[in-house]
Amino acid sequence: MPRPEVSSTSQKWFRERLGVSIFASLPKEKLLLSVSVRELPEGPGGEMLSGHDALDDPVETLIVGLAEERRVPIILTRYDALKSIRIIENFFGKTRFQQQKKVEQFVGLLDRRLNFDALGIG
Repeated sequence: MPRPEVSSTSQKWFRERLGVSIFASLPKEKLLLSVSVRELPEGPGGEMLSGHDALDDPVETLIVGLAEERRVPIILTRYDALKSIRIIENFFGKTRFQQQKKVEQFVGLLDRRLNFDALGIG
């Protein structure tokens, strides 16, 4: 179940009514929630048949069936299409920071959104 984003109004309410300090409000970042082409075969125990030049690209769309474009990664699994998709869907939304792009995005997000002074490390 997705968590609602905390608005500035909600932050103010938490601060004033409950005495809760909020040090950061991080927006949902598509890149941070994505998985790379390299990670995709791990779930269903699949084998990359093509698309090796796109291993570090984020996965934006899943296509079931045959894709004849050369740059489209094709993964062969031992499961039927529906089970493979269900397994792969479980990967989405579980952030892994094995990609430099994600680390840079997260560091930039913290630089912009985290109140380091309130934490005493500013």
